[in-house]
Amino acid sequence: MKKFRFGYIQMHEGYDPKIHNAYFCHGQDETYIVAVDNLEQACQVAKQWAEEDKVDLIELCGAFGEAGAEKVNQACQDKLPIGYATHSPSQNEKYERLFGKVK
Repeated sequence: MKKFRFGYIQMHEGYDPKIHNAYFCHGQDETYIVAVDNLEQACQVAKQWAEEDKVDLIELCGAFGEAGAEKVNQACQDKLPIGYATHSPSQNEKYERLFGKVK
């Protein structure tokens, strides 16, 4: 069975990637989770992961959106698959209650 190395980046105001991070493994699989304050920090983390061949793919929280995911992809020089969380339009009202009107 192939070993997978997952990277996940969460973005929200006030996070410090040097403090707010986690690592765990299950069998051969490894997962790295980092929380960042802004897109610039996310790009730095992603670039480092790509340069060090640390993960096989990166998933981003929904705060990145398509444009943010593309910037992370550029930071990785298109070396890794980059995905980002999204939700069904039926959930918009709930998200707006949490985060305000979605742009």
